[in-house]
Amino acid sequence: MASLFRHAPPPSPDQGRSLPQEMRQLIVDLKAEHPGFTPHEIARICFLRFGRKPSDHTVKRVLADFPKPSVTMRRYPPYAEIDDGYQRRRAIVDLHAEGWSNTSISAYLQTPRHRVYEVLRRWAQEGHAGLDDKPSTPHRPARKAGIREINEVGKLVVESPELGAYRVRAALEQIGIKLSQTTCGRLLALNRNLYGLSASKGGSPRERKEMPFKASYRHEYCCVDVRYIEEHNLGFPEPVYL
Repeated sequence: MASLFRHAPPPSPDQGRSLPQEMRQLIVDLKAEHPGFTPHEIARICFLRFGRKPSDHTVKRVLADFPKPSVTMRRYPPYAEIDDGYQRRRAIVDLHAEGWSNTSISAYLQTPRHRVYEVLRRWAQEGHAGLDDKPSTPHRPARKAGIREINEVGKLVVESPELGAYRVRAALEQIGIKLSQTTCGRLLALNRNLYGLSASKGGSPRERKEMPFKASYRHEYCCVDVRYIEEHNLGFPEPVYL
């Protein structure tokens, strides 16, 4: 009875897996624009563009069989050749949004990878404002000691010439002046030179005592007998060491 019915032809191995013409063209164009692309990266970009991710083997087959690419020039020049700072950083963001990896962006735009990370970080935190040029000067200029600070240190030096930078800093903080210990040291030196004072050498040197357990010959060592006593009549419950 089986011979009375016609058999359906077996499904083609490519049936249901053929890629649209636009996706095939994109695969070839991506490889032509940046030869450093891996099949996995191209597949990820296709997924973001068409919502369908081809396998790595399919990407390789398309690259081997498909005709020449439709692109003949770069979409973006190298990073250093883009005059406008905003457009330079915008190129990194646009390629990242298409699915390009940071390594591919760095190689394609010929810029260090840490710059790619920095631009993407600024974009994530500040949006379009993070792509604008920013001044290189700090927002808060470095604090410098003024006349008031120099005079206050001078008063302390005249009253107590033996003061050091640490104590001068503590004394200034009590009257609302906050300076680093290094700055206080520089102001101390300035005032000492101004008033002809010498830096404090500290107190009189102490007599150096001999080490009580100094060895009398090489590799000599001492033993200490320490005993732990829990039961005693000293009037408190804690154990003692002897």
